[in-house]
Amino acid sequence: MTSALNPKIALFYGSVFATALPQDPSLLLVVLSVLLVFANSLVWHSSLALLLSRPVVQSAYLRNFQALNRTSGILVGAYGAKLIASAVTEFRARSA
Repeated sequence: MTSALNPKIALFYGSVFATALPQDPSLLLVVLSVLLVFANSLVWHSSLALLLSRPVVQSAYLRNFQALNRTSGILVGAYGAKLIASAVTEFRARSA
């Protein structure tokens, strides 16, 4: 329910559907696409819940919490820096 009410997710799937579906998709194709996304989300989130509810996984996560946070921060920061650099390069190329 949280995912269904998140506007960022709606925008994401809207953009995916806009680029992946044909210009005038049939009702059946649209319904099947939405059902596929729903099933994918259900399987993914259920799998995460089952995996992360296991005591062994929880204790491993708590032991490595700081390292995981640092690693995630570095990866997200590096990706953000790459996006910024790419945008700056593209902006410079267009204004030249």
